[in-house]
Amino acid sequence: MELFRYQKYFFIEIAAFIMLIFIYIQLIVRKNKITQMIFDENILNNILPQNIKNLRRTRDIIFFTSIFFAVISSSGPQWGIEYSEKPSYLANISIVVDTSLSMSAKDIKPSRLESVKLSIKSVIEKLSGYRLSLIAFQDKAYLQCPLTDDTDAINYFIDILQPDMLPYPGTNIADAIGTSIDYLLSYNGKSYVIIFTDGEDHSNAIEDAIKKAENSKVKFITVGIGTPQGDILYDEESKSYKKDRTGKTIISKLDESLLIKIAEKTNGKYIKYTTPEFVASEIEKSLDKSENSNGKEKTQSYHNRYQYFLIITFVLFLIEFIIMEAKPRGFNKLFYLMPLFIFLNVGLNAQISSEFTAEKGNRSYNKKDYQRAKEFYEKASSKTPTNEKFKFNLGNSLYKLEKYDDAIEKYSEIKDTKIQSKALYNIGNSYYRKQDIEKAKEFYKRAILKDTSNEDAKFNLELLLKKKQSQAKNNDKKNNKNNQEQNKKNNDDKDKQDNQDKEKQKDKEKDESKRERQKQAEQFLDMMKNQEKQNLKNLQSKPVNQGAFKNEFDW
Repeated sequence: MELFRYQKYFFIEIAAFIMLIFIYIQLIVRKNKITQMIFDENILNNILPQNIKNLRRTRDIIFFTSIFFAVISSSGPQWGIEYSEKPSYLANISIVVDTSLSMSAKDIKPSRLESVKLSIKSVIEKLSGYRLSLIAFQDKAYLQCPLTDDTDAINYFIDILQPDMLPYPGTNIADAIGTSIDYLLSYNGKSYVIIFTDGEDHSNAIEDAIKKAENSKVKFITVGIGTPQGDILYDEESKSYKKDRTGKTIISKLDESLLIKIAEKTNGKYIKYTTPEFVASEIEKSLDKSENSNGKEKTQSYHNRYQYFLIITFVLFLIEFIIMEAKPRGFNKLFYLMPLFIFLNVGLNAQISSEFTAEKGNRSYNKKDYQRAKEFYEKASSKTPTNEKFKFNLGNSLYKLEKYDDAIEKYSEIKDTKIQSKALYNIGNSYYRKQDIEKAKEFYKRAILKDTSNEDAKFNLELLLKKKQSQAKNNDKKNNKNNQEQNKKNNDDKDKQDNQDKEKQKDKEKDESKRERQKQAEQFLDMMKNQEKQNLKNLQSKPVNQGAFKNEFDW
Protein backbone atom coordinates (compact mmCIF):
# COMPACT_ATOMS: atom_id res chain seq x y z
CA MET A 1 0.00 0.00 0.00
CA GLU A 2 1.26 3.47 -0.89
CA LEU A 3 0.42 5.94 1.86
CA PHE A 4 0.49 8.86 -0.60
CA ARG A 5 -1.01 8.93 -4.06
CA TYR A 6 1.69 11.36 -5.25
CA GLN A 7 4.74 10.02 -3.43
CA LYS A 8 7.20 11.64 -5.84
CA TYR A 9 5.81 15.10 -5.09
CA PHE A 10 5.66 14.31 -1.37
CA PHE A 11 9.42 13.79 -1.12
CA ILE A 12 10.10 16.91 -3.18
CA GLU A 13 7.81 19.02 -0.97
CA ILE A 14 9.29 17.58 2.24
CA ALA A 15 12.79 18.45 0.99
CA ALA A 16 11.63 22.01 0.25
CA PHE A 17 9.98 22.21 3.69
CA ILE A 18 13.20 21.15 5.45
CA MET A 19 15.14 23.68 3.38
CA LEU A 20 12.67 26.40 4.42
CA ILE A 21 13.09 25.56 8.13
CA PHE A 22 16.88 25.54 7.79
CA ILE A 23 16.87 29.00 6.14
CA TYR A 24 14.48 30.33 8.79
CA ILE A 25 16.70 29.11 11.65
CA GLN A 26 19.76 30.67 10.02
CA LEU A 27 17.95 33.99 9.72
CA ILE A 28 16.83 33.87 13.38
CA VAL A 29 20.39 33.14 14.55
CA ARG A 30 21.77 35.99 12.47
CA LYS A 31 19.07 38.34 13.74
CA ASN A 32 19.87 37.50 17.39
CA LYS A 33 23.59 38.08 16.84
CA ILE A 34 22.98 41.49 15.27
CA THR A 35 20.55 42.44 18.11
CA GLN A 36 23.06 41.45 20.81
CA MET A 37 25.74 43.49 19.07
CA ILE A 38 23.59 46.63 19.13
CA PHE A 39 21.78 46.36 22.50
CA ASP A 40 22.84 45.46 25.96
CA GLU A 41 21.26 42.28 27.34
CA ASN A 42 19.45 44.10 30.20
CA ILE A 43 18.04 46.71 27.86
CA LEU A 44 17.02 43.99 25.40
CA ASN A 45 15.10 42.11 28.11
CA ASN A 46 13.16 45.30 28.92
CA ILE A 47 12.39 45.97 25.29
CA LEU A 48 11.47 42.35 24.44
CA PRO A 49 10.15 40.43 27.51
CA GLN A 50 10.46 36.64 27.67
CA ASN A 51 6.72 36.07 27.31
CA ILE A 52 6.76 37.92 23.96
CA LYS A 53 9.62 35.74 22.79
CA ASN A 54 7.69 32.61 23.78
CA LEU A 55 4.59 33.88 21.99
CA ARG A 56 6.53 34.52 18.80
CA ARG A 57 8.12 31.10 19.03
CA THR A 58 4.66 29.54 19.46
CA ARG A 59 3.32 31.36 16.41
CA ASP A 60 6.30 30.22 14.34
CA ILE A 61 5.79 26.62 15.40
CA ILE A 62 2.08 26.79 14.53
CA PHE A 63 2.90 28.40 11.16
CA PHE A 64 5.41 25.72 10.15
CA THR A 65 3.14 22.97 11.43
CA SER A 66 0.33 24.26 9.21
CA ILE A 67 2.72 24.25 6.22
CA PHE A 68 3.69 20.65 7.05
CA PHE A 69 0.03 19.57 7.03
CA ALA A 70 -0.47 21.45 3.75
CA VAL A 71 2.38 19.40 2.24
CA ILE A 72 0.74 16.18 3.42
CA SER A 73 -2.64 17.27 2.05
CA SER A 74 -1.22 18.13 -1.38
CA SER A 75 0.53 14.73 -1.60
CA GLY A 76 -2.80 12.87 -1.50
CA PRO A 77 -2.80 10.82 1.71
CA GLN A 78 -4.87 7.70 1.28
CA TRP A 79 -6.12 4.84 3.39
CA GLY A 80 -9.26 2.76 3.55
CA ILE A 81 -9.91 0.30 0.72
CA GLU A 82 -12.68 1.02 -1.77
CA TYR A 83 -13.95 -1.72 -4.09
CA SER A 84 -15.22 -1.07 -7.57
CA GLU A 85 -16.17 -3.21 -10.55
CA LYS A 86 -14.75 -3.01 -14.05
CA PRO A 87 -15.23 -5.30 -17.06
CA SER A 88 -12.82 -8.23 -17.35
CA TYR A 89 -11.98 -9.82 -20.70
CA LEU A 90 -10.77 -13.24 -21.78
CA ALA A 91 -8.38 -11.74 -24.34
CA ASN A 92 -7.75 -8.90 -26.76
CA ILE A 93 -8.36 -9.73 -30.42
CA SER A 94 -7.19 -7.68 -33.39
CA ILE A 95 -9.07 -8.46 -36.62
CA VAL A 96 -6.85 -7.63 -39.61
CA VAL A 97 -8.49 -7.37 -43.04
CA ASP A 98 -6.84 -7.20 -46.45
CA THR A 99 -8.56 -4.42 -48.47
CA SER A 100 -6.29 -4.54 -51.54
CA LEU A 101 -7.78 -4.68 -55.06
CA SER A 102 -7.32 -8.46 -55.15
CA MET A 103 -10.07 -8.75 -52.50
CA SER A 104 -12.59 -7.60 -55.12
CA ALA A 105 -12.14 -10.90 -56.99
CA LYS A 106 -15.33 -12.92 -57.33
CA ASP A 107 -13.99 -16.45 -57.28
CA ILE A 108 -15.90 -16.58 -53.97
CA LYS A 109 -19.40 -15.14 -54.23
CA PRO A 110 -20.42 -12.37 -53.88
CA SER A 111 -16.72 -11.34 -53.59
CA ARG A 112 -13.75 -12.05 -51.36
CA LEU A 113 -14.15 -8.92 -49.23
CA GLU A 114 -17.92 -9.28 -48.88
CA SER A 115 -17.37 -12.87 -47.72
CA VAL A 116 -14.86 -11.57 -45.15
CA LYS A 117 -17.43 -9.09 -43.82
CA LEU A 118 -20.01 -11.83 -43.37
CA SER A 119 -17.42 -14.04 -41.64
CA ILE A 120 -16.37 -11.33 -39.18
CA LYS A 121 -19.98 -10.59 -38.26
CA SER A 122 -20.55 -14.29 -37.63
CA VAL A 123 -17.42 -14.36 -35.44
CA ILE A 124 -18.64 -11.38 -33.41
CA GLU A 125 -21.96 -13.09 -32.77
CA LYS A 126 -20.21 -16.13 -31.31
CA LEU A 127 -17.64 -14.30 -29.18
CA SER A 128 -18.42 -12.77 -25.80
CA GLY A 129 -16.03 -11.62 -23.11
CA TYR A 130 -13.46 -10.36 -25.61
CA ARG A 131 -12.28 -6.93 -26.67
CA LEU A 132 -12.03 -6.51 -30.43
CA SER A 133 -10.19 -4.07 -32.69
CA LEU A 134 -10.20 -3.71 -36.48
CA ILE A 135 -7.17 -3.04 -38.71
CA ALA A 136 -7.30 -2.65 -42.51
CA PHE A 137 -4.15 -3.03 -44.60
CA GLN A 138 -2.83 -2.70 -48.12
CA ASP A 139 0.78 -1.58 -48.56
CA LYS A 140 0.40 -0.06 -45.06
CA ALA A 141 -1.81 -1.03 -42.14
CA TYR A 142 -4.19 1.41 -40.42
CA LEU A 143 -6.21 1.05 -37.22
CA GLN A 144 -9.90 1.45 -38.06
CA CYS A 145 -11.44 0.75 -34.64
CA PRO A 146 -9.58 0.59 -31.28
CA LEU A 147 -10.14 -2.22 -28.77
CA THR A 148 -13.74 -2.20 -27.61
CA ASP A 149 -16.51 -4.50 -26.46
CA ASP A 150 -19.05 -2.40 -28.39
CA THR A 151 -20.12 -4.75 -31.19
CA ASP A 152 -22.19 -2.02 -32.88
CA ALA A 153 -19.06 0.08 -33.35
CA ILE A 154 -17.14 -2.88 -34.81
CA ASN A 155 -20.01 -3.70 -37.19
CA TYR A 156 -20.13 -0.09 -38.34
CA PHE A 157 -16.46 -0.09 -39.33
CA ILE A 158 -16.83 -3.50 -40.98
CA ASP A 159 -19.62 -2.17 -43.20
CA ILE A 160 -17.48 0.67 -44.59
CA LEU A 161 -14.61 -1.60 -45.68
CA GLN A 162 -14.12 -1.40 -49.47
CA PRO A 163 -11.54 -2.82 -51.89
CA ASP A 164 -8.62 -0.43 -52.50
CA MET A 165 -9.95 2.01 -49.86
CA LEU A 166 -6.55 2.99 -48.44
CA PRO A 167 -4.18 5.52 -50.06
CA TYR A 168 -1.34 3.01 -50.53
CA PRO A 169 -2.03 0.28 -53.15
CA GLY A 170 -0.49 -3.14 -52.89
CA THR A 171 -0.45 -5.88 -50.23
CA ASN A 172 2.02 -5.84 -47.33
CA ILE A 173 1.21 -8.63 -44.88
CA ALA A 174 4.47 -7.95 -43.01
CA ASP A 175 3.36 -4.42 -42.06
CA ALA A 176 -0.05 -5.75 -41.00
CA ILE A 177 1.63 -8.25 -38.67
CA GLY A 178 3.95 -5.63 -37.15
CA THR A 179 1.19 -3.04 -36.66
CA SER A 180 -1.19 -5.49 -34.96
CA ILE A 181 1.54 -6.79 -32.60
CA ASP A 182 2.68 -3.27 -31.60
CA TYR A 183 -0.91 -2.28 -30.90
CA LEU A 184 -1.86 -5.34 -28.82
CA LEU A 185 1.32 -5.39 -26.71
CA SER A 186 0.37 -2.01 -25.24
CA TYR A 187 -2.49 -3.79 -23.41
CA ASN A 188 -2.38 -6.43 -20.68
CA GLY A 189 -3.77 -9.91 -21.11
CA LYS A 190 -3.80 -12.57 -23.81
CA SER A 191 -3.68 -11.42 -27.42
CA TYR A 192 -4.84 -12.90 -30.72
CA VAL A 193 -4.59 -11.67 -34.29
CA ILE A 194 -7.06 -12.91 -36.93
CA ILE A 195 -5.89 -12.13 -40.49
CA PHE A 196 -8.30 -12.34 -43.43
CA THR A 197 -6.37 -12.28 -46.71
CA ASP A 198 -5.75 -14.13 -49.98
CA GLY A 199 -2.09 -14.61 -48.99
CA GLU A 200 -0.54 -12.47 -51.73
CA ASP A 201 2.36 -10.44 -50.28
CA HIS A 202 4.39 -7.81 -52.16
CA SER A 203 6.83 -7.01 -49.34
CA ASN A 204 10.36 -8.25 -48.76
CA ALA A 205 10.12 -8.26 -44.96
CA ILE A 206 7.73 -11.13 -44.34
CA GLU A 207 10.38 -13.37 -42.70
CA ASP A 208 11.32 -10.65 -40.19
CA ALA A 209 7.63 -10.06 -39.46
CA ILE A 210 7.05 -13.78 -38.81
CA LYS A 211 10.05 -13.85 -36.46
CA LYS A 212 8.67 -10.82 -34.59
CA ALA A 213 5.29 -12.52 -34.28
CA GLU A 214 6.94 -15.69 -32.99
CA ASN A 215 8.87 -13.77 -30.30
CA SER A 216 5.83 -11.72 -29.23
CA LYS A 217 3.87 -14.80 -28.09
CA VAL A 218 0.81 -13.43 -29.90
CA LYS A 219 -1.23 -16.18 -31.54
CA PHE A 220 -2.14 -15.69 -35.20
CA ILE A 221 -5.22 -17.24 -36.80
CA THR A 222 -4.99 -16.89 -40.59
CA VAL A 223 -8.03 -17.22 -42.84
CA GLY A 224 -7.39 -17.85 -46.54
CA ILE A 225 -9.92 -16.15 -48.84
CA GLY A 226 -10.02 -17.24 -52.48
CA THR A 227 -9.46 -20.27 -54.68
CA PRO A 228 -6.29 -21.79 -56.20
CA GLN A 229 -7.73 -21.13 -59.68
CA GLY A 230 -8.20 -17.45 -58.82
CA ASP A 231 -10.05 -14.75 -60.74
CA ILE A 232 -9.29 -11.70 -62.89
CA LEU A 233 -9.46 -8.25 -61.28
CA TYR A 234 -11.67 -5.46 -62.57
CA ASP A 235 -10.47 -1.91 -61.89
CA GLU A 236 -13.40 0.46 -61.35
CA GLU A 237 -11.27 3.56 -62.01
CA SER A 238 -9.92 2.52 -65.39
CA LYS A 239 -13.07 0.52 -66.23
CA SER A 240 -10.91 -2.34 -67.43
CA TYR A 241 -9.31 -5.54 -66.19
CA LYS A 242 -6.07 -5.17 -64.27
CA LYS A 243 -2.93 -5.92 -66.29
CA ASP A 244 0.72 -6.31 -65.38
CA ARG A 245 3.65 -4.44 -66.91
CA THR A 246 3.83 -6.83 -69.84
CA GLY A 247 0.18 -6.26 -70.69
CA LYS A 248 -1.08 -9.63 -69.45
CA THR A 249 -4.31 -9.81 -67.48
CA ILE A 250 -3.63 -10.36 -63.76
CA ILE A 251 -5.19 -13.40 -62.11
CA SER A 252 -5.31 -13.26 -58.30
CA LYS A 253 -4.95 -16.68 -56.64
CA LEU A 254 -5.05 -17.91 -53.04
CA ASP A 255 -1.55 -18.46 -51.58
CA GLU A 256 -2.07 -20.84 -48.66
CA SER A 257 1.59 -21.65 -48.00
CA LEU A 258 2.42 -18.26 -46.44
CA LEU A 259 -0.70 -18.26 -44.25
CA ILE A 260 0.00 -21.79 -43.02
CA LYS A 261 3.57 -20.79 -42.16
CA ILE A 262 2.44 -17.75 -40.11
CA ALA A 263 -0.06 -19.86 -38.16
CA GLU A 264 2.43 -22.66 -37.44
CA LYS A 265 5.22 -20.33 -36.27
CA THR A 266 2.91 -18.59 -33.75
CA ASN A 267 1.12 -21.75 -32.50
CA GLY A 268 -2.03 -20.51 -34.17
CA LYS A 269 -4.27 -22.05 -36.81
CA TYR A 270 -4.91 -21.76 -40.54
CA ILE A 271 -8.53 -21.83 -41.75
CA LYS A 272 -9.53 -22.05 -45.41
CA TYR A 273 -12.75 -20.17 -46.12
CA THR A 274 -15.78 -22.23 -47.12
CA THR A 275 -18.73 -20.45 -45.46
CA PRO A 276 -18.99 -17.61 -42.89
CA GLU A 277 -20.49 -19.98 -40.33
CA PHE A 278 -17.66 -22.50 -40.77
CA VAL A 279 -14.98 -19.81 -40.33
CA ALA A 280 -16.69 -18.42 -37.20
CA SER A 281 -16.98 -21.91 -35.70
CA GLU A 282 -13.30 -22.73 -36.34
CA ILE A 283 -12.11 -19.41 -34.90
CA GLU A 284 -14.18 -19.97 -31.76
CA LYS A 285 -12.58 -23.41 -31.32
CA SER A 286 -9.10 -21.91 -31.78
CA LEU A 287 -9.45 -19.41 -28.92
CA ASP A 288 -8.20 -20.47 -25.51
CA LYS A 289 -11.11 -20.35 -23.05
CA SER A 290 -9.34 -21.96 -20.13
CA GLU A 291 -9.77 -18.76 -18.12
CA ASN A 292 -13.46 -18.10 -17.77
CA SER A 293 -14.70 -14.57 -17.37
CA ASN A 294 -17.78 -13.51 -15.47
CA GLY A 295 -17.78 -10.16 -17.26
CA LYS A 296 -16.88 -8.18 -14.12
CA GLU A 297 -13.68 -7.81 -12.15
CA LYS A 298 -13.47 -6.33 -8.68
CA THR A 299 -10.68 -3.81 -8.16
CA GLN A 300 -9.60 -2.07 -4.99
CA SER A 301 -8.31 1.43 -4.50
CA TYR A 302 -7.47 3.62 -1.53
CA HIS A 303 -9.65 6.54 -0.56
CA ASN A 304 -8.00 9.97 -0.76
CA ARG A 305 -8.17 11.72 2.64
CA TYR A 306 -6.55 15.04 1.72
CA GLN A 307 -9.48 17.11 3.01
CA TYR A 308 -8.82 16.25 6.67
CA PHE A 309 -5.26 17.55 6.57
CA LEU A 310 -6.43 20.59 4.64
CA ILE A 311 -8.90 21.39 7.41
CA ILE A 312 -6.12 21.09 10.02
CA THR A 313 -3.95 23.41 7.93
CA PHE A 314 -6.67 26.02 7.76
CA VAL A 315 -7.38 25.78 11.50
CA LEU A 316 -3.69 26.25 12.38
CA PHE A 317 -3.41 29.26 10.08
CA LEU A 318 -6.46 30.76 11.79
CA ILE A 319 -4.98 30.15 15.28
CA GLU A 320 -1.67 31.67 14.22
CA PHE A 321 -3.53 34.69 12.91
CA ILE A 322 -5.57 35.37 16.07
CA ILE A 323 -2.60 35.01 18.49
CA MET A 324 -1.47 38.55 19.34
CA GLU A 325 1.51 39.81 21.21
CA ALA A 326 -0.43 42.56 23.04
CA LYS A 327 -3.92 42.11 24.46
CA PRO A 328 -6.29 44.88 23.49
CA ARG A 329 -8.62 46.39 26.05
CA GLY A 330 -11.65 44.19 26.65
CA PHE A 331 -9.81 41.21 25.18
CA ASN A 332 -11.77 38.01 25.39
CA LYS A 333 -10.20 34.80 24.09
CA LEU A 334 -13.57 33.17 23.59
CA PHE A 335 -14.64 36.02 21.33
CA TYR A 336 -11.71 35.50 19.00
CA LEU A 337 -11.93 31.72 19.15
CA MET A 338 -15.65 31.78 18.37
CA PRO A 339 -15.12 31.85 14.54
CA LEU A 340 -12.81 28.87 14.91
CA PHE A 341 -15.41 26.84 16.79
CA ILE A 342 -18.13 27.82 14.33
CA PHE A 343 -15.93 26.85 11.43
CA LEU A 344 -14.99 23.51 12.96
CA ASN A 345 -18.60 22.72 13.82
CA VAL A 346 -20.26 23.85 10.59
CA GLY A 347 -17.55 23.19 8.04
CA LEU A 348 -16.54 19.78 9.26
CA ASN A 349 -20.12 18.64 9.79
CA ALA A 350 -21.10 19.84 6.32
CA GLN A 351 -18.14 18.03 4.78
CA ILE A 352 -18.83 14.76 6.55
CA SER A 353 -22.58 14.96 5.95
CA SER A 354 -22.18 15.66 2.24
CA GLU A 355 -19.71 12.77 1.88
CA PHE A 356 -22.19 10.33 3.45
CA THR A 357 -25.01 11.66 1.27
CA ALA A 358 -22.89 11.33 -1.88
CA GLU A 359 -22.00 7.77 -0.91
CA LYS A 360 -25.70 6.93 -0.74
CA GLY A 361 -26.02 8.42 -4.21
CA ASN A 362 -23.18 6.20 -5.45
CA ARG A 363 -24.91 3.10 -4.12
CA SER A 364 -28.21 4.06 -5.77
CA TYR A 365 -26.41 4.84 -9.04
CA ASN A 366 -24.71 1.43 -9.05
CA LYS A 367 -28.12 -0.16 -8.49
CA LYS A 368 -29.37 1.82 -11.55
CA ASP A 369 -31.83 3.74 -9.36
CA TYR A 370 -30.92 7.00 -11.11
CA GLN A 371 -33.83 9.06 -9.76
CA ARG A 372 -32.87 8.35 -6.14
CA ALA A 373 -29.18 8.88 -6.94
CA LYS A 374 -30.07 12.28 -8.42
CA GLU A 375 -31.83 13.29 -5.20
CA PHE A 376 -28.83 12.29 -3.03
CA TYR A 377 -26.36 14.11 -5.29
CA GLU A 378 -28.52 17.25 -5.21
CA LYS A 379 -28.49 17.20 -1.39
CA ALA A 380 -24.71 16.64 -1.27
CA SER A 381 -24.10 19.40 -3.80
CA SER A 382 -26.30 21.85 -1.88
CA LYS A 383 -24.33 21.19 1.32
CA THR A 384 -20.92 21.67 -0.35
CA PRO A 385 -21.43 23.66 -3.57
CA THR A 386 -17.68 23.82 -4.20
CA ASN A 387 -17.36 20.04 -4.60
CA GLU A 388 -17.58 19.62 -8.37
CA LYS A 389 -17.49 15.81 -8.20
CA PHE A 390 -21.00 15.94 -6.77
CA LYS A 391 -22.07 18.11 -9.73
CA PHE A 392 -20.45 15.66 -12.13
CA ASN A 393 -22.26 12.70 -10.58
CA LEU A 394 -25.50 14.68 -10.59
CA GLY A 395 -25.00 15.32 -14.31
CA ASN A 396 -24.47 11.59 -14.88
CA SER A 397 -27.73 10.78 -13.10
CA LEU A 398 -29.61 13.34 -15.20
CA TYR A 399 -28.02 11.88 -18.34
CA LYS A 400 -29.19 8.39 -17.40
CA LEU A 401 -32.68 9.81 -16.82
CA GLU A 402 -32.51 11.24 -20.40
CA LYS A 403 -32.76 14.81 -19.08
CA TYR A 404 -30.02 15.91 -21.43
CA ASP A 405 -30.52 19.69 -21.14
CA ASP A 406 -30.29 19.55 -17.34
CA ALA A 407 -27.25 17.27 -17.57
CA ILE A 408 -25.52 19.71 -19.95
CA GLU A 409 -26.19 22.55 -17.51
CA LYS A 410 -24.56 20.65 -14.62
CA TYR A 411 -21.58 19.54 -16.70
CA SER A 412 -21.04 23.13 -17.86
CA GLU A 413 -20.64 24.31 -14.25
CA ILE A 414 -17.56 22.14 -13.73
CA LYS A 415 -14.27 24.08 -13.80
CA ASP A 416 -11.99 21.52 -12.16
CA THR A 417 -9.30 20.73 -14.75
CA LYS A 418 -9.03 17.13 -13.52
CA ILE A 419 -12.57 16.23 -14.54
CA GLN A 420 -13.40 18.99 -17.01
CA SER A 421 -12.37 16.88 -20.00
CA LYS A 422 -14.77 14.13 -18.86
CA ALA A 423 -17.52 16.71 -18.35
CA LEU A 424 -17.00 18.08 -21.89
CA TYR A 425 -17.03 14.53 -23.23
CA ASN A 426 -20.36 13.87 -21.49
CA ILE A 427 -21.77 17.12 -22.90
CA GLY A 428 -20.82 15.81 -26.34
CA ASN A 429 -22.65 12.55 -25.59
CA SER A 430 -25.71 14.52 -24.46
CA TYR A 431 -25.80 16.51 -27.70
CA TYR A 432 -25.37 13.29 -29.66
CA ARG A 433 -28.42 11.85 -27.89
CA LYS A 434 -30.28 15.02 -28.87
CA GLN A 435 -29.25 14.38 -32.51
CA ASP A 436 -27.21 17.60 -32.58
CA ILE A 437 -24.18 16.09 -34.29
CA GLU A 438 -22.30 19.35 -34.93
CA LYS A 439 -22.35 20.40 -31.26
CA ALA A 440 -21.41 16.86 -30.23
CA LYS A 441 -18.30 17.05 -32.44
CA GLU A 442 -17.45 20.49 -31.04
CA PHE A 443 -17.48 19.27 -27.42
CA TYR A 444 -15.57 16.10 -28.25
CA LYS A 445 -12.85 18.34 -29.72
CA ARG A 446 -12.86 20.54 -26.61
CA ALA A 447 -12.57 17.45 -24.40
CA ILE A 448 -9.53 16.29 -26.38
CA LEU A 449 -7.93 19.74 -26.13
CA LYS A 450 -8.37 19.68 -22.34
CA ASP A 451 -6.94 16.17 -22.05
CA THR A 452 -5.15 14.67 -25.04
CA SER A 453 -5.28 11.22 -23.42
CA ASN A 454 -9.10 11.11 -23.52
CA GLU A 455 -9.41 8.06 -25.81
CA ASP A 456 -13.22 7.92 -25.53
CA ALA A 457 -13.57 11.44 -26.94
CA LYS A 458 -11.13 10.60 -29.75
CA PHE A 459 -13.06 7.45 -30.59
CA ASN A 460 -16.47 9.16 -30.67
CA LEU A 461 -15.13 12.08 -32.73
CA GLU A 462 -13.56 9.71 -35.24
CA LEU A 463 -16.78 7.71 -35.36
CA LEU A 464 -18.87 10.83 -36.14
CA LEU A 465 -16.41 12.02 -38.78
CA LYS A 466 -16.42 8.66 -40.54
CA LYS A 467 -20.18 8.46 -40.26
CA LYS A 468 -20.45 11.88 -41.89
CA GLN A 469 -18.14 10.80 -44.72
CA SER A 470 -20.15 7.64 -45.21
CA GLN A 471 -23.42 9.59 -45.30
CA ALA A 472 -21.93 11.99 -47.84
CA LYS A 473 -20.90 9.06 -50.03
CA ASN A 474 -24.34 7.49 -49.67
CA ASN A 475 -25.98 10.80 -50.59
CA ASP A 476 -23.76 11.07 -53.65
CA LYS A 477 -24.64 7.53 -54.65
CA LYS A 478 -28.32 8.24 -54.05
CA ASN A 479 -28.16 11.42 -56.13
CA ASN A 480 -26.33 9.59 -58.90
CA LYS A 481 -28.90 6.82 -58.77
CA ASN A 482 -31.76 9.34 -58.90
CA ASN A 483 -30.10 11.10 -61.84
CA GLN A 484 -29.65 7.80 -63.61
CA GLU A 485 -33.27 6.87 -62.95
CA GLN A 486 -34.40 10.27 -64.18
CA ASN A 487 -32.26 9.98 -67.31
CA LYS A 488 -33.54 6.50 -67.86
CA LYS A 489 -37.10 7.72 -67.42
CA ASN A 490 -36.49 10.58 -69.85
CA ASN A 491 -34.94 8.15 -72.33
CA ASP A 492 -37.87 5.78 -71.89
CA ASP A 493 -40.31 8.66 -72.46
CA LYS A 494 -38.36 9.71 -75.54
CA ASP A 495 -38.28 6.15 -76.87
CA LYS A 496 -42.00 5.85 -76.17
CA GLN A 497 -42.67 9.09 -78.06
CA ASP A 498 -40.51 7.91 -80.97
CA ASN A 499 -42.39 4.62 -81.07
CA GLN A 500 -45.69 6.48 -81.07
CA ASP A 501 -44.49 8.69 -83.92
CA LYS A 502 -43.37 5.60 -85.84
CA GLU A 503 -46.74 3.94 -85.27
CA LYS A 504 -48.52 7.04 -86.53
CA GLN A 505 -46.26 7.12 -89.59
CA LYS A 506 -46.97 3.46 -90.26
CA ASP A 507 -50.74 4.04 -89.89
CA LYS A 508 -50.49 6.97 -92.27
CA GLU A 509 -48.57 4.90 -94.83
CA LYS A 510 -51.12 2.12 -94.47
CA ASP A 511 -53.98 4.56 -95.10
CA GLU A 512 -52.24 5.99 -98.17
CA SER A 513 -51.50 2.47 -99.48
CA LYS A 514 -55.13 1.50 -98.92
CA ARG A 515 -56.40 4.55 -100.74
CA GLU A 516 -53.99 3.84 -103.61
CA ARG A 517 -55.18 0.25 -103.97
CA GLN A 518 -58.80 1.36 -103.81
CA LYS A 519 -58.15 3.92 -106.52
CA GLN A 520 -56.46 1.28 -108.72
CA ALA A 521 -59.38 -1.09 -108.19
CA GLU A 522 -61.86 1.60 -109.20
CA GLN A 523 -59.79 2.38 -112.31
CA PHE A 524 -59.64 -1.30 -113.21
CA LEU A 525 -63.43 -1.64 -112.73
CA ASP A 526 -64.09 1.36 -114.96
CA MET A 527 -61.80 -0.11 -117.57
CA MET A 528 -63.68 -3.42 -117.48
CA LYS A 529 -67.01 -1.69 -117.81
CA ASN A 530 -65.82 0.25 -120.84
CA GLN A 531 -64.48 -2.96 -122.38
CA GLU A 532 -67.85 -4.67 -121.89
CA LYS A 533 -69.69 -1.86 -123.58
CA GLN A 534 -67.31 -2.01 -126.55
CA ASN A 535 -67.75 -5.77 -126.95
CA LEU A 536 -71.53 -5.43 -126.86
CA LYS A 537 -71.45 -2.79 -129.52
CA ASN A 538 -69.27 -4.92 -131.85
CA LEU A 539 -71.55 -7.91 -131.41
CA GLN A 540 -74.63 -5.99 -132.49
CA SER A 541 -72.96 -4.77 -135.66
CA LYS A 542 -72.02 -8.32 -136.98
CA PRO A 543 -74.55 -10.73 -138.82
CA VAL A 544 -76.10 -13.26 -136.56
CA ASN A 545 -75.40 -16.94 -137.15
CA GLN A 546 -78.78 -18.71 -136.71
CA GLY A 547 -77.10 -21.94 -135.79
CA ALA A 548 -75.39 -20.39 -132.87
CA PHE A 549 -77.10 -18.92 -129.90
CA LYS A 550 -75.70 -17.87 -126.50
CA ASN A 551 -77.73 -17.16 -123.45
CA GLU A 552 -75.08 -14.92 -121.94
CA PHE A 553 -71.85 -13.23 -122.85
CA ASP A 554 -68.52 -14.88 -122.48
CA TRP A 555 -66.26 -12.60 -120.66
